[in-house]
Amino acid sequence: MGEEHSYAAAFHACSLAFHQFDVSRVKDDDAVGWIETIKRLMDTSGVEDPTGEGTWVHRARQMTLKEKHEFSNAVDELASWFNREFWSDS
Repeated sequence: MGEEHSYAAAFHACSLAFHQFDVSRVKDDDAVGWIETIKRLMDTSGVEDPTGEGTWVHRARQMTLKEKHEFSNAVDELASWFNREFWSDS
């Protein structure tokens, strides 16, 4: 369905991951920064949905190439960080 729908799906997945997630428990400054970046870039404040596709789709359409790269990098880095944290505790 296009790149914007892929980003909207990623926004949804991140939203689910952050639901009831206490970022104050994260002590790694890099991880906190990635979380803040993800939340900032998926923010739909002021985004309208005239087509009924969803505000995340419209937010994705508004993103610059730099923002898309920044979002994708933050998701990738945060996922790697969580993976390291999970395996280092076992």
